[in-house]
Amino acid sequence: MAEDFAGTVAEISVQLQAAFDPVPGTDVLEGVQALDEALLAVARDIAPRLAPHLEETIVRHRRGAGAHPGRYTSQLHAERLATLILDEVLRTRPQRQHNLRDLINDIARNPARALSLTEAARKLHWSPGHLSKLFKSVTGDTFVSYVMSRRLERAELMLASTQMPVGEIATTLDFSQVNYFSRVFRSRTGMSPSEYRRQHSSFDRRPLHEAIPTGHFSRLRA
Repeated sequence: MAEDFAGTVAEISVQLQAAFDPVPGTDVLEGVQALDEALLAVARDIAPRLAPHLEETIVRHRRGAGAHPGRYTSQLHAERLATLILDEVLRTRPQRQHNLRDLINDIARNPARALSLTEAARKLHWSPGHLSKLFKSVTGDTFVSYVMSRRLERAELMLASTQMPVGEIATTLDFSQVNYFSRVFRSRTGMSPSEYRRQHSSFDRRPLHEAIPTGHFSRLRA
């Protein structure tokens, strides 16, 4: 079975949310850089050939982000590092037929994409009915609901930590109409996107000071 990339992305989100929570006397930059170093340590352990490139990527990102990294850009950056590590690990392994874990990982890699059940089934060479039943039995959620939840989770992050217009967020998350995006967002949160932004937006959050153990990212390991 492939590594649990979806679980790794969830861990990244938890660590970054902790890093950006308002803790007096701590520094956002330290929390974000601790996550960088944890992922780099994982790369040195399981994908040493990749480690120099990963280190260069981190340096470039730090130069661009400066002393005040954003929550959303930090998420994208950490997900990119994790993706590079996973791709390097998989590159060294024999080709095999994709399975349900690969599909769940693909959804985590592309949380903004409105992947359809038919398209997902075609990739796995399964019937939509078979995929639908298996997906529900494994995740406890329907395929459509699971994909929508990942997109709306990303919408919450973008609304809370960027100033991107709601219409642009809807387009980025593969919604063809802003009204439809607002409707499904309200059904999930009980608030419109604008209301959610007013209640949750924060551009001056501070992180936990402590380092992040590399063991938190064991899902990337074999």
